[in-house]
Amino acid sequence: MTAGHPPLRQQGEHPKPPEMERRILKEEPDYGDRFRKEVKDLCCSVRPGGELDQES
Repeated sequence: MTAGHPPLRQQGEHPKPPEMERRILKEEPDYGDRFRKEVKDLCCSVRPGGELDQES
């Protein structure tokens, strides 16, 4: 999203829609150290299946 590439997908990978839906609902995206806490919180709060983690 803000990194310039889709979250939950590796470069060159083309998962089918059911697999992407599973990843969106079940997996946590890896934001790395590149983004501030506020950006990570925003992404988590608008993401389907995401919850704002108050302790991060």
